[in-house]
Formats: sequence, C-alpha cells, structure tokens
Amino acid sequence: LSAVVTASGVGGQKLTDLDARFAADVVAGAPDCCIIQGGINDLAGAASDPNASMQAAVVSMVGKARAANIVPVLFTPGPWKTNVNWTLARQGYHDTFRAWIIAYGAAEGLAVADVYAALENPSVPQTLLPAYDGGDGLHPSAAGYRVTGDTFAAVMPAAVSVSIPEAGGYLQEGSRIN
Repeated sequence: LSAVVTASGVGGQKLTDLDARFAADVVAGAPDCCIIQGGINDLAGAASDPNASMQAAVVSMVGKARAANIVPVLFTPGPWKTNVNWTLARQGYHDTFRAWIIAYGAAEGLAVADVYAALENPSVPQTLLPAYDGGDGLHPSAAGYRVTGDTFAAVMPAAVSVSIPEAGGYLQEGSRIN
C-alpha cells in the first residue's frame, strides 16, 4: 500500500500513557488512519488483572480517533512467553485482553490485525516464532516486523479507502501481493 507512516510509540509506556498523549501525538497530525497497539507493558509488572484500565484506554483512543475522522485499526499484542516478565497469570490477562480486542473490534466495525496469531510459534505456544524474535522474547525481528506489516496490510483495505492501481508498482509472488 502507498502510505506515509509516522511512529508515535514510546518505549515502556502503558495504554493509559498512550491515551494521555493521543491528542498531541496522533490527532494533531491528522492522519487518515492510526494503529492502536499496546498492553505488554501493562501486563509486565501487573500484580492483578489490568484489563479494565487497558480496555478503557483503547475505547477512549478509538473515540478520540473517530471524533477526529481518523480510522482506528486495532492490533493485538504479540506473544511473549519467553520474556523475563512473563507469568502464567499475566498470560491469562493477555489472553483476556486479546480476546476482548478481537470482539470489541468486531462489535465496533473496526479492522483488527491479530499480530499474536501472525507471530506465534505453533510448536511452542505463547512464544514468538524464532525467526520473528528480535532477541528478548518480546520485540519482533525485522522478519517479525515484516509479518506484522503484512498482517496490517491484509486488514487495511477494509479500514481505509486506499486507491490500489490495477497494474504497476506491485510485485506478484505466488498468492501474495507486495
């Protein structure tokens, strides 16, 4: 897809932090579309289930985006079992949040990119596929980011009206179009 992408992520922030700076970092830029993804930082140090605040922050950001005529696209957080902060309880909170993101997106008519499913190692559930692991069990490698981009591109046409030319500028590779 032909698009200009601006990254507004800040390492270590929780979804409530993203929501607090959403107007300045997203709405002020007046993009056509924005990706909303987070949750791992909320989960990493959680002593109890953070889903209520995580979900409220996502609902708030979606509302702010829609009010500004920005199309929100939701991403699920990725697999992270081999990360030092992972626990079985936190995985349970993660699973609840991921299911909620998918259901909320469907209920609101939002595109949802299930990054978790795209990056998960089928041989070792809840972990990144080794080729997609950037080395810390949490952040994707370049190949993992490529798959994330492909996952986004697969839902993008449903989220934003994008003019895709009939020919030229695209390379056909089997069943994929770049």
